[in-house]
Amino acid sequence: MADQITTAFRQQFKDTYLLMAQQMLSKFRDKVRVEPIKGSVAYIDFIGVADEPEDQTTLVQATNLTEIQHGRRLVSSIPNNKAVPVPRPAMSRFIADPTSDYMRVILAAQNRKIDRKLMLAAIGNSVGVATDLMTTTNIPLPATQITAETGTLGMTIVKTADAMTQFNLNDIDPMFEKWIAYSPLAIEDLLMEPEIQMSTAHQLALEAIKQGEVKMLFGFHTIMSNYLPKTLNIRTSVAWIKEGLCLGLNEDYTVDIGPRRDLNNLIQILAQMDFGV
Repeated sequence: MADQITTAFRQQFKDTYLLMAQQMLSKFRDKVRVEPIKGSVAYIDFIGVADEPEDQTTLVQATNLTEIQHGRRLVSSIPNNKAVPVPRPAMSRFIADPTSDYMRVILAAQNRKIDRKLMLAAIGNSVGVATDLMTTTNIPLPATQITAETGTLGMTIVKTADAMTQFNLNDIDPMFEKWIAYSPLAIEDLLMEPEIQMSTAHQLALEAIKQGEVKMLFGFHTIMSNYLPKTLNIRTSVAWIKEGLCLGLNEDYTVDIGPRRDLNNLIQILAQMDFGV
């Protein structure tokens, strides 16, 4: 059977995998900033807020000269790989149709890895880089951007409103779409809120989100995910804008199939990625 894995079949398998990857993106990949990485690290620059112009109060006055705020973050790329053995009886189905369930589950696993890392990065430290000496500093998420659990277990409308308030207090441009990820239990919590129970529109939106649709809720585009960070029995909901999270790609989805000579010609699928967040 190993002899049937021809060069043409291997290429068809790779091409089909990449085509499926375009159709089965992770839940969060297209909702964050994606940057190419050449090598193991990349430096992501961003521009902050410029100072307002000053009034000229005298006839001769020095020109106001202030540097625009800017920053730099480091993204480290880490190789990820997964090898899966394929039963020999299944190889005949591979030859006939490369779009098998094996390919789908491997791709889904890669997407879960991306989603988990992005959400952990959203609530974790970022690595700031001094532009002069290229020294790095861990920068924790500011306390003002965290709504901690204080005895009111579960997601509430107030907590969601607090997240939107933080965006508004920082004058986030309306052109940037605001996203929030809820766990299934968080959505159930919201459905039990008295205010929600009085609103048919909110109830319908939450029910649609439970089915995997993306709906607007409280000013956010909303996604349901089971891969949000969890501490003890509390799972974190994450709110962000596209420019606030970065996925750095050194090597995108790749896959290969072939025999393992060291394992009695066992057929193996090898999927790889090289990325950082």
